[in-house]
Amino acid sequence: KNWFVVGSSQSSYFKLSTGCSAIMFGDSTAIGIDELAFYADVHADTVAYKLTWNDLDKADHNTANVNGIASFNKYPEILFKVNDARVIINDTLWTVNSDNYIKIDTSSIIVHNFRISGNKQGMLANGAISVDPLDKLTLTFDNFNISHLDLFLNSKGVDFDGFLSGKVDVTGIYDVPNFVTDIVIDEFCFNKEKLG
Repeated sequence: KNWFVVGSSQSSYFKLSTGCSAIMFGDSTAIGIDELAFYADVHADTVAYKLTWNDLDKADHNTANVNGIASFNKYPEILFKVNDARVIINDTLWTVNSDNYIKIDTSSIIVHNFRISGNKQGMLANGAISVDPLDKLTLTFDNFNISHLDLFLNSKGVDFDGFLSGKVDVTGIYDVPNFVTDIVIDEFCFNKEKLG
């Protein structure tokens, strides 16, 4: 709703702003975001970006301010980094640690120390996805409240509750995907029925 795009350039510099007053993902019971905006400053081989939203008229406080860079100076390798991220979803503040990056090239995706945390819980991604069957991506969960999935599943009549801790190793994504898990879900409930 009310989408805008504004761009300007000067010699080797380009600025882009785009966004909308509201956007819905899925049907009317799905997730919506108000005051969504994306800003990009392009100079030489680097893009500095900023992503924001602000659900000003909602009972639940939902905002975001995420900024970082995308570097193309070693193309075809592309480096993405989140410099700062402060995202509030249903009044819980989530941050991304500053020592992170994601490298994408023609044969692999490398994720380094990408940790999302908030309210004494978190998720960390480290490792690589490639054609090499020995490369692995490890997802580590620390007391992660799986009821956050309700944002995506409630419209389907599904409700999960509990706290996920442990790790998942993923290998062979391009050939035969393999998942090795060592996880525990404390206080697990499905549709309000306690199962563990």
